[in-house]
Amino acid sequence: MKRILIIGAVAALIALIAFRLINNKKDIDAAKTSSVQFQTTPVVDVQPVAYERLDQNLSLLGTVEAQNEGDIIAETRGKLQNFKLVLGTYVKKGQQVGYVQDPFRALLLKIMRRPLPMPNAKWSVMSDYCKGEP
Repeated sequence: MKRILIIGAVAALIALIAFRLINNKKDIDAAKTSSVQFQTTPVVDVQPVAYERLDQNLSLLGTVEAQNEGDIIAETRGKLQNFKLVLGTYVKKGQQVGYVQDPFRALLLKIMRRPLPMPNAKWSVMSDYCKGEP
């Protein structure tokens, strides 16, 4: 008799635990499915198209992007000395946009522009330029 009571108590305890777990699962599943529905399409204010007079002080919001963008790279080494462009200037492909100062080429140009020394002179053209003489 005692044995039947113990088995019955254990079975009742297991049934009670199972009943509580099933009820909790139903509550959790009900909480997961939200009854609130959100609007998925964004709301945008739109104005009809109209003709307006454009003044010098026109201010509009938006983003402007160039159709063709390119990188400017030098074909020689040196320091960019004279840049002839202003922001927003339209340039064509291959157009020269500035000058690059190359000290070696400048030295060669000075040498080539200087008149040739007299045949009897005992100094070298290169030695004059290395000393800093014009």
